[in-house]
Amino acid sequence: MGVAAYGLKIAEDANEVRYEVRMTPDGHVNGVLVIDKDNPTERWRVDGAGASRGLAARVAARAYRRFKDTGAWPERAAHQS
Repeated sequence: MGVAAYGLKIAEDANEVRYEVRMTPDGHVNGVLVIDKDNPTERWRVDGAGASRGLAARVAARAYRRFKDTGAWPERAAHQS
């Protein structure tokens, strides 16, 4: 059974970037991923009632990979396995 996680950027400032995390592109929000720009691989969290840390971790990894490749945090990040 595969796992899918989708992130839609909802905010970005000098310190953080935030993504809504979902299991499907238009599905229920499973938390808000907050990535600390100064240390994105170590200092991130997921906020919200019923938030899924597993889904958020997948979105965080994809978003960070795109950031490393392009120098900009992506508007969307998706993981499918």
